[in-house]
Order: sequence, then structure tokens, then C-alpha cells
Amino acid sequence: GTTISVVVFLVLLQALTAPILTGGLSWLAARFYAGEEPSVQEALQVAFSKFLQLIWVGILTFFAVLGGLILLIIPGILISLRLTFSPTLVVVEGVKGSGALGRSWRLSKGLMGKIFLTLVLSFILVAIVQLLVGVPFGIIGEALGGAPGIFVTFIGDALAGTISTPFAMIVVVLLYFDARVRKEGFDAGLLAAEAGPNL
Repeated sequence: GTTISVVVFLVLLQALTAPILTGGLSWLAARFYAGEEPSVQEALQVAFSKFLQLIWVGILTFFAVLGGLILLIIPGILISLRLTFSPTLVVVEGVKGSGALGRSWRLSKGLMGKIFLTLVLSFILVAIVQLLVGVPFGIIGEALGGAPGIFVTFIGDALAGTISTPFAMIVVVLLYFDARVRKEGFDAGLLAAEAGPNL
């Protein structure tokens, strides 16, 4: 019972913190891309203000991808790639709900190959970092067993995620800006200005 309680708690914790991390890191990456020096406090304010919108977009994206996976594996992967920019759009452009999915779908059109290859390379690098950081904690967790072991393993995963997630989010944001520059002809400074305090 204790083990199940720990697992449920950790899953809920990840579910609640993931949108905040996604929103905050997307906003930070956009500001850095504009050549500015944003603060973590500003990023958290933006992330909390967009919390419910990010969760809703995440739910919509999940069911869209799930529908593609049910049909066939390939459509699910393609849908996932086409909706890559959805969370970033919520924070940077202030687009909500299905509008973010539609905007991401249009923006990623014709760029699937580049998005796919870039994300694959970033996922490989992220996986290497997570293995190097997480495996030692996993070994200790296995040795401890039960709730303490699960907790230690989670700490390792969280630490690995803390190190690798910013890199993965920056890659997505850079892909997003690259797509807008290529398809809409805007300069990077003007694009990044849209990520101003979206409160």
C-alpha cells in the first residue's frame, strides 16, 4: 500500500510539474533566442499563468496522437511531429486549445523531415544523459526496494530530467523559430518579442 501511494504521488507530481517546466523553459528559451537575459521568476510567472492552457493542449495532443496510433503506428508518429510546437505556441504566441494544435499543424507543414531528424538526434543525446545520471540511482533503488527504492529511482529520474529537459525544450523552440522564419519571413528578434511577459 505504501509503495502504491508513493507511485501515485510521484506520477501526480510529474503530471503537475511537467506543464510548468514546459511553459517556463519554452519562454526562457524564446527570450534567450532574442538575446535577452530573462529571470527564472518571470518564467515561472508565465508558466503558472498558462498552466491550465498547457494542460488542455497536452490533453488534446495526447488524444490526437493516440487516435493516430490506434489507426496505425506511422500516423501517430506523424501527428506527434506535426503538433510538436503546440506547447511553445501557448506560451510564445498566446494561442489556446485546439488553436495551438491547428497553428502547429500548419507551421510544421513541409518541414517534417527536418523536425524528425532534429528531434531524433536530440532524443539520443537526452537518452545518453538520462542513462548516465539515472542508472546509478536505479541501481541503488533496486537495492533498497519498496517505497524507498522507488523514491530514490524517482530522484534520479528527476535529476536526469532537470539536466536534459532544458536542452530538449530549447531544440523545440529553435525549430519553432526556424519554421516561422522560413515560412513567414519574420526576423528572429520580432518573433521572440512575442514571448514578452504573456501574463
